[in-house]
Amino acid sequence: MENVYEELIHWSSNEQARYLRGFFDGEGGPRFYNYKNRKGHHVPGEPHVRAVDLANSDRCLLNTVQQLLTKLDIKSRIYLDVQKGEKKATVDSWRLKVLDKESITRFAQMVGFTSPSKKDILQQMIASYRELGS
Repeated sequence: MENVYEELIHWSSNEQARYLRGFFDGEGGPRFYNYKNRKGHHVPGEPHVRAVDLANSDRCLLNTVQQLLTKLDIKSRIYLDVQKGEKKATVDSWRLKVLDKESITRFAQMVGFTSPSKKDILQQMIASYRELGS
């Protein structure tokens, strides 16, 4: 098991959801990713990847956030975003992403955002699944 901040794991579900909402408001948000020169079944001009993500240099904190999301039945992955020494980075930077449709929808229901613009983008993201029938 990865290192986590045990105190957060023992908070009530409501406290955990509020913490996650604030953390994602401050450190992340909903993202549409369009990749140029990507071939496949994607409709031209449509987003190839939808994600709720955040970045942080504290891997233990991201492990904790991932566990809290898992308790809410929200799947996520952690990636090394920038390694120390690359792009003038002085520390490793990690990125946590919620990528699948069901988990993004569940994130909207269970965690969400307080930021009106992030709420709006998240709703657009979920609506885009319906529009494409995916």
